[in-house]
Amino acid sequence: MPLCDGCGAHVDDAHIRRRIERLEQATRFRPIHIKVLILGEAPPEHARDFFYAPPSDHELRSHTSQALLEELAIVGGIKVVSTASTPKEAVLSEFQRGGFFLAYAIECPVPNERELDQVIRRFAPTVVRRIQSSYRPKHIVLIGSAVARLIPLFDPAGLRDKLILSSEGSAFRYGQRTGGSGSSDGNDSLGSRIHSAIASLL
Repeated sequence: MPLCDGCGAHVDDAHIRRRIERLEQATRFRPIHIKVLILGEAPPEHARDFFYAPPSDHELRSHTSQALLEELAIVGGIKVVSTASTPKEAVLSEFQRGGFFLAYAIECPVPNERELDQVIRRFAPTVVRRIQSSYRPKHIVLIGSAVARLIPLFDPAGLRDKLILSSEGSAFRYGQRTGGSGSSDGNDSLGSRIHSAIASLL
């Protein structure tokens, strides 16, 4: 079985196809010049919940996925009445025009927290090189406790000045790993906290 470049696991062809599909969906909304790279841990398990997945009338996105869309709209300063009344593609297009891009340290879903931490630990140097050579953002926001382990690698990579941290001096945290709005480090929403942190830099 082939080795996946996105997660390092031995996988079948279907796994590779799903990863390529996610990359193609994200590339459609990738800014030419990324002002703010938002780096999460790993994409959600279900394809319909992927941030850049096209909307479908036949598949309902999870509450967590809808919440992430709303939170990142706040980050980008995008006015959204609700994701039910605002077309998703319109939000993604505004997000792109603002120079924002959401990517993941691990490019494939990871089934549990413990395994996620291990995979990120193993992939950390690769993730930092990807940021340097591919994304080349002006600023970097980390979301999730597992990606906080990347922080020590930013200094030797010359990326430390690009990093925007939470009020606690670490990655921004949230209640659910897949990106919900449940905050675990303050009363404000995830989107509001990140927006406040980057407002003076843009």
